[in-house]
Amino acid sequence: MWEIFLLSVITVFGIGSQYFTNIAYSLNQGLIQSSFDLDSKYLIVPAVLTNFAFAFGVPFGHLFTHRLSFKKNYILFITIFLIASILCASTNNIYLLSIGKCIQGLSTGVLFFTTLPQAWHVFPKKYKNVFLFMVIVGLFGANALGGVSGSFSIETQQWRWLFFINIASAILCIIIALFALKDDHHVERKHYPYDLPEVIVLTLFAGTLAATSAMLPVLGASSPWFIVFSIVSFLLFILFIVFNVRAKHPIIHFQTLLEPKPMTGAFMAISSHLTLVIALAGINIFLLRILKMPPEDVLYFYLFFLFGVILSGSIKMLTYSAVGAGVLGVLGSIAMLYVSLHWRIIGIDISKNALYIHALLLGFGISITLVSGAMATLLDGPLEKASHRSNTMHTIRNYMGAILIACIAWFISRDLQAHLPKTFHSKLEAMKIIHETALNTVHHVFNIMIVFNVIMLIASIVQMFLGKGRRIVAKKTKG
Repeated sequence: MWEIFLLSVITVFGIGSQYFTNIAYSLNQGLIQSSFDLDSKYLIVPAVLTNFAFAFGVPFGHLFTHRLSFKKNYILFITIFLIASILCASTNNIYLLSIGKCIQGLSTGVLFFTTLPQAWHVFPKKYKNVFLFMVIVGLFGANALGGVSGSFSIETQQWRWLFFINIASAILCIIIALFALKDDHHVERKHYPYDLPEVIVLTLFAGTLAATSAMLPVLGASSPWFIVFSIVSFLLFILFIVFNVRAKHPIIHFQTLLEPKPMTGAFMAISSHLTLVIALAGINIFLLRILKMPPEDVLYFYLFFLFGVILSGSIKMLTYSAVGAGVLGVLGSIAMLYVSLHWRIIGIDISKNALYIHALLLGFGISITLVSGAMATLLDGPLEKASHRSNTMHTIRNYMGAILIACIAWFISRDLQAHLPKTFHSKLEAMKIIHETALNTVHHVFNIMIVFNVIMLIASIVQMFLGKGRRIVAKKTKG
């Protein structure tokens, strides 16, 4: 049990640090903008690039684990994360901050599919449901704590200490890994074949797509640079698919998702992730820019998000094997749909208590649906291909999330510019019109959120009719 606890700690702190920093960074963009004296549109670039770096690292977790062994691979990439965190905490240059966050994203992307499979295998069969609780509360809780810490940093007008937390968590993980982990208790070094040409093309595609997405909110969709890079990205994607289909040992196993239950589970997980991306983008603008909510109230908002995550983890731990992914996904999707429909018409007259309830439902609905879909993808199919299915789904999920972050940033900027008049008669009129336009833009963002929310719900209903699927904990036998 001690080994399980330590592995859970290094999993949550190793991967959760990235989620923590991402949310805190999004809340502190105004503060960081003042520190670097930049136009606000450039601040989205580090966020976009770090998410692409994370997505790129995910499919390589298995490869490095089998090549280096679990312990060596973990120590290597958590050390890389530590170095990147030190760079982010100490730099006064936006380019170095972007590089540091990219390295953070890449290292935690590799760690994502290094630690989670190990934690899954180490948990005894009768305690696999506790694994679900650990994943939900640990990783989604890191998002919530990022919001709490981000709110606190707004109040203190200091943001670098957020990276100091990254440094501390990385040092803790290194100490635990060095002294508590033994390679013979985890995956040993062994040959893990892969096709080098496919990996090279994937690297080129990921780099080009990341650059393209970073250009979108800065230069706009009509920029010649964006158009050229978009075409190159598309051609590289086609080339990657060709290499992937021909590869004897593909790095991403798309074909493993072609069965009904894994594919439906993937739709549940991916649409949940995209819904969360849009929800946080829209609600952070509403809370900070439109409602101008005090930092302590934003802190309470994310605390209620955390309460929803804990509720989700508890329900899932106790009921997943009994009711299956579909039922829990429907429950989470309905909770989210309630939030989406209310946010579609949200106004400045909304009460804080209503927002806190929405935050709780957001944390509950997203986490229970996403993890239900992820578990259906993992378990419902040939077990020998389970890791390939899960790896592929999480890779797709994170790439699509990274693209959506750039698209939403561009959409918000374009929508604001399209509806703002060129001139104003007075400062008071300007402030009123800007405020109304920003609120309309947030409503438009939440319209998009509803679309992904409906996909969540439909996929969950389909999953429910496909059956409960494989249990995570074996059914107790009488006698």
